[in-house]
Amino acid sequence: MAQVTVRWVLEEVDRLVPNACTEEQKRHWLLQAETFAARIAGEQMPEDGLTNDTLLLAQVPYDNLYCRYVEAQIYYALGEMSRYNNAITAWNELLLTWRDDCARGAGTGRVTALKLC
Repeated sequence: MAQVTVRWVLEEVDRLVPNACTEEQKRHWLLQAETFAARIAGEQMPEDGLTNDTLLLAQVPYDNLYCRYVEAQIYYALGEMSRYNNAITAWNELLLTWRDDCARGAGTGRVTALKLC
């Protein structure tokens, strides 16, 4: 399976949601999503920002959380609130599931959590 990179997310979003947003704007939204993921995983953001080949923190099967976030922002910018609500709800569910898996040690990120016996 391919690894989740910035290039993959941007191509996937453009394939699924035809839009007139600039690549710069979509990269900004993707950076926001990766910043949320980095905080959850206790990781630092790369100092050079996100390049096309930057490997994102949430990998398969959570790769679509980045697509849902960028899609939500596109829909919000277009004023399509119903589609925005659907995409942001999917983003929230994927992000929380990934966070929970990270806390259990099953996700790709490292989250320290209190283990109760």
